[in-house]
Amino acid sequence: MLLYTDDCLVVSDNTEAILRKEIGKSFKLKTQYVQDAVNNAEQYLKKKREKLVAKAPAPFKNEYHPEVDISEELNEAEASYYHSLIGVLSWIVELGRVDINTEMSMMSLYLALPHVGHLETVFHI
Repeated sequence: MLLYTDDCLVVSDNTEAILRKEIGKSFKLKTQYVQDAVNNAEQYLKKKREKLVAKAPAPFKNEYHPEVDISEELNEAEASYYHSLIGVLSWIVELGRVDINTEMSMMSLYLALPHVGHLETVFHI
């Protein structure tokens, strides 16, 4: 466990229990940012009559290769939203979800010209 000012990094096979049951006894833990990000994504998808994947077995869908995605390009507003989602994923990696770092980094390569398939994959992650 590493503590620095108001940041906490726990590397364990039981991270959540350590944070909530041990550290949470003495300190108030703030998880609102991640919850707000998920709520934001759910509201965005609700408008399109879609939902987030509840428990994905892997960050990418099977056999997905973002470098060969030929789906439609995102419009300016959707591309801006894509940029914000990459920022959220980057921050989540900083919080300790290093298991999605590779996928988040791969998807950030498409910030200049994201496609619909890239956005769907970011939602999947």
